[in-house]
Amino acid sequence: MGLFGQRLIILFTIIYFMIPHTWAETCQNPVGWVPKNLTELLFDHHLWATETLPPDLNDPRRLNLCHADLSGLDFSHIDLSYANLSTTRMVGSNFKSARLEGVNLGSSYIDNSHFEGANLDKINFKNTEIKDSYFTYASLKNGLFYDAKINNSDFSGANLDKASFNNTKLQQINFNFANLSRANFTKATLQDINFTDSFLYLSNFKKVNIGDERRDIINEFCRKFTKARDWQYSYRDNVILCGAKKIPGKYPLNN
Repeated sequence: MGLFGQRLIILFTIIYFMIPHTWAETCQNPVGWVPKNLTELLFDHHLWATETLPPDLNDPRRLNLCHADLSGLDFSHIDLSYANLSTTRMVGSNFKSARLEGVNLGSSYIDNSHFEGANLDKINFKNTEIKDSYFTYASLKNGLFYDAKINNSDFSGANLDKASFNNTKLQQINFNFANLSRANFTKATLQDINFTDSFLYLSNFKKVNIGDERRDIINEFCRKFTKARDWQYSYRDNVILCGAKKIPGKYPLNN
């Protein structure tokens, strides 16, 4: 292989790690399996993830727990970065202060699990269902939540800068003091959301669904929405201007 070909491979590998994983990964593991040699798998993955970048993406040491049942397991403080955890089941799992940067958790089921203080930057939650879980003070910058369902979960103090909630259904979510700057909520369904002291600078709430466009529903949404620190600088449709005299237009959404 020539020098140009080698450089091209390195370039594509770097790009792989710089963008969130939005594509589906083929999974040959049986549904609901429980890894018997998890300690060994985690050790091998740690060696792979901490080598000089870019590592070989096809290296068998990369953690692949797709289809696994990880309920009740403790992954706190463990480096799982760029692992494949898609289509997994997590009930009562512990990921406190874990490193989950770039992990694929697409199409998973997460219930009563803990991610407090974890690094979930560039996480992929596409088509994932999340219930009764805790992400307080976690970092989820550039996180993908496309077509996800999130219910009764706590993101207070979390950093969700540039996170994408396109077409996501959110109900009973606590965003108290969360950083939602430049987050994208296009076509998201929002019900009973706590925005108190959150940051919404240049966040996109156009085409969101807050229910029937009745005055009482709009007023209730605006009552909670305007508790954010900088809600006036978010992008909104006219129906939910919430009394602001003007909407921002000086800066593009992709800044």
